[in-house]
Amino acid sequence: ASAEWPPERWAAFTALAPQQFDIEPDKDGVITAVEKLVAGGGAWDAVWQRWCQSHKAFAGVRKALDLLPPPTDLFIEASDRRPATNAKREQSLREMLLALGDLPYQAALKQLQTLCDEQAPRADSIWAELGEADLACAALHLKAMAKGIAGGALGHDWDALTAGYLDRGWRVDDAAWRAYAAVRDKPDQAAVEAALRGVYRPWLEQLATQVQGWASDYPCAGPARAPGFSPEPGTVLVFVDGLRCDLGMALAERLRGDGLDVSMDTHWTALPTVTATAKPAWRPLADALTGAELPDGFEPQLAENGKPCSSHRFGKLVAEAGFAALGAAETGDPSGCAWTETGRFDKDGHHHQAGLAHRLDDELRATALRVRELLSAGWQKAVVMTDHGWLLLPGGLPKVDLHQDLTESRWARCAKPKHGAAHGLPMLPWFWGGEHGVVCGPGISVFQNGVAYAHGGLSAQEALVPVLTLSGGGPSAATVTIEGADWKGLRLRVELAGAYA
Repeated sequence: ASAEWPPERWAAFTALAPQQFDIEPDKDGVITAVEKLVAGGGAWDAVWQRWCQSHKAFAGVRKALDLLPPPTDLFIEASDRRPATNAKREQSLREMLLALGDLPYQAALKQLQTLCDEQAPRADSIWAELGEADLACAALHLKAMAKGIAGGALGHDWDALTAGYLDRGWRVDDAAWRAYAAVRDKPDQAAVEAALRGVYRPWLEQLATQVQGWASDYPCAGPARAPGFSPEPGTVLVFVDGLRCDLGMALAERLRGDGLDVSMDTHWTALPTVTATAKPAWRPLADALTGAELPDGFEPQLAENGKPCSSHRFGKLVAEAGFAALGAAETGDPSGCAWTETGRFDKDGHHHQAGLAHRLDDELRATALRVRELLSAGWQKAVVMTDHGWLLLPGGLPKVDLHQDLTESRWARCAKPKHGAAHGLPMLPWFWGGEHGVVCGPGISVFQNGVAYAHGGLSAQEALVPVLTLSGGGPSAATVTIEGADWKGLRLRVELAGAYA
């Protein structure tokens, strides 16, 4: 610093430093200063806090910390202020997470809880802010996941399961993908993957097996039980492909934070849980469709002429039902009623597989932005709806054999069987009727290798879908309040509430 500062400033500092910092800048080197910073005590604690609060402004400090020689004292070695201490804890956590994959389920769950209790606090450290504690950040989410799983069964019938999932189950799914999203390096991804496969996968399998055991009494067994979305002036339907229930809960929380009025409902969607079957499975559209034939793509037919419900014909049905179509960047006439589509959740899932986890937060943000845009344009109400959810398991969902010679078409989680095929796998009735059956992957299994993202079967994650009803956010409703203001060092943190960008 002597070469960078004006002489008078350096002289003032060197005069004060011995008394305030117990250091002589003209004699002692950088390593001496860094050693005192790490050791702490007195004014050095304030220096450390100042750096933690403004580390970007003092990037040289982080480089200087790497100059520290290996400690000779075990107590010093364990100092939280040493980069090597954090690195060792990351490596230890990495090794212990990897070992979870070799443990029985209950032992893995208990071990994960212990690990996360020990390591998750580092997610609030300077090393996490510097991007050097990604596994600790993942452990914070794994801790939430383990807590939800340890809470026990979600319910023992359809209604109880719905309530249990909305209370606790959705947080397990949310925490699982956020844990994987917290890491980018291959070794860290492998560690989180092992934890998910040791604890999250058994939970998914148990829940899916439970739900499939109730299939004969499925709540949405046909068009007569389809939900209704009638056209109302001032209302826009916002269709989001693949908005899983936990994402719906996260979206609702985000929009409430923006000052919008949000109510959330759920329903069980059409089977199989694929877009072609489930997207038009709502009244009044369902009244115009039939399932006389089971096509390879699982789409229903128009009742009036038997033609498949293609994307073009679906758009015509929506228009005939009284909804004007809006493009992705259009806001339309808020005095009428409209239909628009947004979101890339399902498309990104099929394309990126486990990498979808790294894109979900951005997609939630984009979906929330679209909803706010519509309400700000004057729509009184926006109803966010979807067709299906999905399963996501880094490292791949388990595969079950279903030979292609036994099927007319075979997707990741569902298949159209050939007549009389002896496949020995569970069958579900097709939502659109016609006495047609669909082969379903048992538990969370798929019919293809290397699939981490899939839908089409029967599980809570695929079949329980959200419906969000939102209002507010117009020009006159945008209010912002200051909830609190707190000085920390030279940084002012202000907490806002209301509709702000």
